[in-house]
Amino acid sequence: MAYETPPQASSYSHYEPVLQAIERQWDESLVQPGRASAKGLRNRIMHVGRIALPNACEPPNDAYFAGTQWYHDSPYTIAGLVTSENPERLKIAKGMVDNLCYLFDKMGIIPARNSWTSIGRTQPPSLSQMAFDVYDHDGADDTWLDSVMEHTQREYQTVWMSGRRFDDATGLSYYNPSYFSRRLTTFESGWDISSRFAELGNTVAPVDLHCRLGGYERDFLRHATMRGDTKAQARWQLAIEQRIALLNENFWDPESGFYYDRSLKTGRLLPLKTLAGYYPLLFKLATSEQAEQCRQSLPFFEQPGGLANTEPLPYKGWQWDYPNGWPGTNYDTTIALRRNGFSEDADRLTYKWLDSTLRIFIETGDLWEKNDVVRQKPGLPGRYPTQKRFGSGWTGGVFMRLINDLEEIRSGGIA
Repeated sequence: MAYETPPQASSYSHYEPVLQAIERQWDESLVQPGRASAKGLRNRIMHVGRIALPNACEPPNDAYFAGTQWYHDSPYTIAGLVTSENPERLKIAKGMVDNLCYLFDKMGIIPARNSWTSIGRTQPPSLSQMAFDVYDHDGADDTWLDSVMEHTQREYQTVWMSGRRFDDATGLSYYNPSYFSRRLTTFESGWDISSRFAELGNTVAPVDLHCRLGGYERDFLRHATMRGDTKAQARWQLAIEQRIALLNENFWDPESGFYYDRSLKTGRLLPLKTLAGYYPLLFKLATSEQAEQCRQSLPFFEQPGGLANTEPLPYKGWQWDYPNGWPGTNYDTTIALRRNGFSEDADRLTYKWLDSTLRIFIETGDLWEKNDVVRQKPGLPGRYPTQKRFGSGWTGGVFMRLINDLEEIRSGGIA
């Protein structure tokens, strides 16, 4: 079927086939509490050591990742679930947050996925973000929110601000799994595999990790304000100010006007431009001047189908590099731009991602975990074959949430 770019009009009906496919795949892939089955040898291998969860969850897909809940995927899947017209999806989103709290209580970290094979290895922190997403969509009460925030504060302190993932000498946090740490750092980062980590292992202080921790601190401040806890408010306001100072000292390059990762080994900024550099904007940790300078770097990433994860690089089979673009980083970057007043850029990039995903869906009959945003095809493979049936995972969640946000903007619900 030939593809024609749909008009960027007030109606989003041309996206309806994708939205219907997402809802169908959520129904088909839903994992009920207890042990899920898997078909095929490769898929069964993924179930080795699987930990049964107390609540239903939406896995990334119903093939290679069937029956598993990943930490890194969950916030983007939940972003769509909470905006579905089916009220049962909101209950599933709440249950998925509860699953992560359950795993934290059981293992002392939130593992990369619900499996003993992930022991000692977590993924980017996002627990409070998911909690507020459920809460703000009327999916839970204050008591539940208090409990999840208590879990988040324990994760923040014991996993990220002390121990093996915290460098006392510099005050910087980094990915550092308990086992095979140098090799598995890229897995813990969620960017598996990327030029950011593939050759440098656990010697990288990632800019986006520090921004996510700043996001935690902002959520702790919000929660303290909701509870009228003035002492906690003062604590978390100071933590945010210190976080901004840390970012400026360690990750901001005033010459190029962009944020970069830092080498823990040499103390120098790493030269590769990646979408991680927009996370200070996402969590409102950059000044308006810094945000504008970062906006000027968009041409390094912008392609016909959205944003590539890195500036152009020769492809080495590392799937988190150019020319691949991923739903989560595209979503986060557009939100980052919108939060800093760059609505025109955010709109343009949102439509590019939606239209390219629609185009790929029409041409292949499916949604994929990542897109080649240069050629507007399914993303190039890397550590494993490019996975499809991702309507049940973050591709579907992000697609649905982006359309929901556009509709809210049109109705005046989002500034």
